[in-house]
Amino acid sequence: MAEQRIALVTGGNRGIRLEICRQLAGLGIKVIPGSRDAARGVAAAGELATAGLPAEARQLGVSSAKSINDRKAIAW
Repeated sequence: MAEQRIALVTGGNRGIRLEICRQLAGLGIKVIPGSRDAARGVAAAGELATAGLPAEARQLGVSSAKSINDRKAIAW
């Protein structure tokens, strides 16, 4: 069985980074669009999932150690 590849894209909830998520997911890579705003991350992951692409939202602020250490994903 092949290992599942995962990509965390910081700021992946909009713009070019959301497109990066879309392209990576299209290659079969599970993407985690990291977003400071939980609702925007959920919306981005939902958009990808609706298109049949593997995605999971995660609230993440790279300047926050608490945010980085939190391992809970946000269900969309």
